[in-house]
Amino acid sequence: MSAGRVTLKLFPCTIVSLLVLNFARDALIAIFVCIAALSGSDARAHEIRPAVATVTVEHHRQISISLLVNLESLIAEVGPQHSDTGESANGDRYMQLRSLPPTLLEAEFEDFRTGFISAISVVGVGNSRYVLQVEALKIPAVGDIAIARDTIIELTFIPQPQEASVTWQWAERFGEIIVRTEAGSTGTEGYAALLSPGQRSGSIALFGEVNRSITQEAGNYLVVGFEHILPKGWDHVLFVIALVLLSPRWKPLLLQVTTFTIAHSITLILGATGWLNVSASVVEPLIALSIVVVCMENIFPARIGRLRVPLVFLFGLLHGLGFAGVLIEVGLESNHYIVALLAFNIGIELGQLAVILACLLLFGLWLRDKPWYYRRITQPASVLIGATGVWWFFQRVDGDVISGWLS
Repeated sequence: MSAGRVTLKLFPCTIVSLLVLNFARDALIAIFVCIAALSGSDARAHEIRPAVATVTVEHHRQISISLLVNLESLIAEVGPQHSDTGESANGDRYMQLRSLPPTLLEAEFEDFRTGFISAISVVGVGNSRYVLQVEALKIPAVGDIAIARDTIIELTFIPQPQEASVTWQWAERFGEIIVRTEAGSTGTEGYAALLSPGQRSGSIALFGEVNRSITQEAGNYLVVGFEHILPKGWDHVLFVIALVLLSPRWKPLLLQVTTFTIAHSITLILGATGWLNVSASVVEPLIALSIVVVCMENIFPARIGRLRVPLVFLFGLLHGLGFAGVLIEVGLESNHYIVALLAFNIGIELGQLAVILACLLLFGLWLRDKPWYYRRITQPASVLIGATGVWWFFQRVDGDVISGWLS
């Protein structure tokens, strides 16, 4: 049989195969878009973010702690093992509390108050434990129940006359918390840390300086940066995995990762120092979209060209703004400001390096030379990661915007 006849016979099969593949691709994208659109408006109500405790010295040596919390999740006992309230067995209880007006939610808090206060441990240098008093409870109106509301609980205590510093700890069941001091209000050295569930803080200066070394400061922010990647920064993790999937060889991978690192370091520094301010409502959906774009390039390699590295640089700028938002939330009130900023960035790099090494050990080094690597590893994994990015994009975009797009 001649080559021409073989080509003629295979041609219709090839056309049919391409049509089926295109249909399957479009159908998959459409399904994920629809699912994400239907669930997106509810996602933000289920989001669990760290609480924030801001310590301030008031008049007459009184210490005020302004505690920003998702009160409904605390009362409903949605544990830190859940990334969102929908995963908890108490999810229905949480949503019922979300619909309560401030007066009724405050009544629910009264039943919760004693256990809540007893679960907080503020301890002085001499192991003296201070009992906190609830001075005020500021609960926003119900509004849109698709958006988790933040309640402010004002706590106070009066330390002993010679007390220079205290530590903070609350129950593991309450989840993560950012503890920080109000700038210039508690001695000459500030404090800021993101604490894991149940973790005790370092020494928080009240009326004088706590001599934390530059090494201690660097170590604190190094851990915060690393933990923002592993285990908390899944959007950044998936972006890096998508880069490795297509380029598991050192030269192209090093070029892309270095480009990404330079880009996000620029916007991290600009954002954390206040030179660049972009709303998280803009940055977070675009970060999710960056995952989708990189995965689409992985799935359809014919489209990849010289734009790959510039795109990685552009997306690195977006991810850097996301990192800056985290650092601003944690705070940089430290005598070693520059060291803390650099340590946080190094922690991020170490987290990314851990992800890359894990990918290379799991599949990159052993499978990259297999003739089926791209077809069986890169493409299917990129479809799954890209679909996750689509899901996150619609979760992070405001529900009203989604409605406008779909109408």
